[in-house]
Amino acid sequence: MTRWPEHNPQFSDSINNPPVSALGEFARLLLGLALVSTVVMLLLIALAGRLSPLIPFSWEQQLTAGLDFNDADDEARAALTRLGQALATHIELDEAVTLEFHLLDTATPNAFATLGGHIVVTRGLIDAVDSENGLAMVLGHEIAHIHHRDPIRQLGRGAVLSLFWALITGASGQSGLENVLGTGGMLGMLQYSRGMEHAADALALDILHAHYGHAGGADAFFQRMREQDTGPAWTEFARTHPPTEQRLARIHAHSSDADSAQLRPLPAALSAWAESDQPPCIRDTRRPDH
Repeated sequence: MTRWPEHNPQFSDSINNPPVSALGEFARLLLGLALVSTVVMLLLIALAGRLSPLIPFSWEQQLTAGLDFNDADDEARAALTRLGQALATHIELDEAVTLEFHLLDTATPNAFATLGGHIVVTRGLIDAVDSENGLAMVLGHEIAHIHHRDPIRQLGRGAVLSLFWALITGASGQSGLENVLGTGGMLGMLQYSRGMEHAADALALDILHAHYGHAGGADAFFQRMREQDTGPAWTEFARTHPPTEQRLARIHAHSSDADSAQLRPLPAALSAWAESDQPPCIRDTRRPDH
């Protein structure tokens, strides 16, 4: 038998005006969405980093087929290529992977590896080393990036990030994806993780030991970086790589002072090119020059 209340129920005065702040509830909702989105984004980026190396290397070659580095000095580039290819014989590169070496005429000391097995070395870097061994350390580092498929890993992560951001904001992801896949993206995949950089340094030191029998001279470029003023030219290279002191410590652990007596001079063609005066040029032949 249903028992009816003896009096009319008394409702709280705040029934239509709860004590909880609506703004606070909204802020908590946004924070929760941001946290979930961040976790999902990080998982997708990590997944892209693992799956990207499964992409055939031939796709990288097709994507970079239109790039023209317009190397100014064929003889110097040939000398760089001979050294690079000789170093690469000491690791087991995948049969599909090819290496192409280029010289970029700029005073900024730098070197980078991009899609399709392209490795670019600047005039400033060659001018900053005083032996073939010092150059070989940098080349070995970039060869290691290609061997580990680091450029395609970074491209995959960048593409996932662009598409995820477009999904979150409701914007079209086409322009962002085009930027990642365009020349700027292919040549700008330089922000490798510290783990990638340490792994590339370690393999480069192994390559030097296999090629020369020691790692003497491997610290030449990094010593110059430490000695020079920390101006833009040097910080541009340093900010995308582990701290110079850490790299020097790792190198010194693999070499001795006696190894410096066995250093080889830079190839004459590279030394001559570094001292010459050529106009810098790098362009994408798929688009008209501006």
